[in-house]
Amino acid sequence: MRPLITVDPGKGGAIVWGKTLQDINFCNMPQTEMDAINLFEDIADQLEHPEVWCEQITGFMAGLAGVSPKAMFTFGRQYERVRMAALANLLTLREITPTKWMKAAGIPLGQKKMLGATQWKNYLKQQCQLRFPEISGKITLKNADALLIYYALQNPN
Repeated sequence: MRPLITVDPGKGGAIVWGKTLQDINFCNMPQTEMDAINLFEDIADQLEHPEVWCEQITGFMAGLAGVSPKAMFTFGRQYERVRMAALANLLTLREITPTKWMKAAGIPLGQKKMLGATQWKNYLKQQCQLRFPEISGKITLKNADALLIYYALQNPN
């Protein structure tokens, strides 16, 4: 296992960090740039040379149907906050697409087409609870994606 920081940079996203599947910490996305810098500094002090992985949502940059310009701007701001916090702490930021982390986490992608957006998010939360039963009560719609990214990258499959 390796020290990781995983990020769902959405407005309702989260940051997860640890060294193994049993060693997990998480919090909601920081509200300010300084909050992000300070959080990454604290995490870097806890973990030796952590890898930072951020969810890449290329559709937001290309303009998804039904996604407002405000939502695209907010996502970009959150992503930049993560990138800047990693850079300020001399950490390399890598990206992973939802398709790649879902496949690595064993999430059946065909389900997404059959479910609406809210049902899909609840499905991901449920899948996360199955993979992390010891913290099941702390898993929310905000942190489920970041936890599943962490699972996908730490899972030896």
